[in-house]
Amino acid sequence: MKKTTFLPILILTIVCLFTQSKAQADVLFLDTNLFYDSDSLTAASTTSSTKTLYDVSFGFGVDKKDHFQVGWNITGHSLSDTSSGTVTSYASTQMGPIFIFNFGKDRNWRLSAAYNLQTSGTYTAGSASQEKWKGTGIGSSFGYQYSVTSSFYFGLRLNYSMTTYTESLIGLTYSTISYKRTLMYPSIALTFEL
Repeated sequence: MKKTTFLPILILTIVCLFTQSKAQADVLFLDTNLFYDSDSLTAASTTSSTKTLYDVSFGFGVDKKDHFQVGWNITGHSLSDTSSGTVTSYASTQMGPIFIFNFGKDRNWRLSAAYNLQTSGTYTAGSASQEKWKGTGIGSSFGYQYSVTSSFYFGLRLNYSMTTYTESLIGLTYSTISYKRTLMYPSIALTFEL
């Protein structure tokens, strides 16, 4: 399968993060974002589903008031549905740059956009062979964050994710595909700033 080279971009982001001048930006950040859901129904047959969705990003502010931030984002999705003993599962890992805008009097409102240029996924339906997918993804979030201390925020967000897959590998068989996975979900967020 064709590989996307994302390592140079990651290295550049890390170098920029640690060489950013204090005269330009005063803040480094680590942001975590999590959603978990579990659902089960027992009737004539039993069905259940679980969803774990998370984002972790780190970066730095690019203006003195720290309204604008840039960094690197890591996203993970894990979804599983079980019906009458048949399990259908989907998992995805995504990485790419993220851009954040904090606004409001105390920077309590937050809007972000990420372009996950390195995206891989797996899909398994019942006893069928696992499919391995490659592609890209975009993500955005909007929410409110409460300042617990001067360097720690607790927030609630609404998230949107759209992943596009263009390559598939099943066993040793490679093929070109055009699959999409779209998710919208709420989440709890914790942000640390230095």
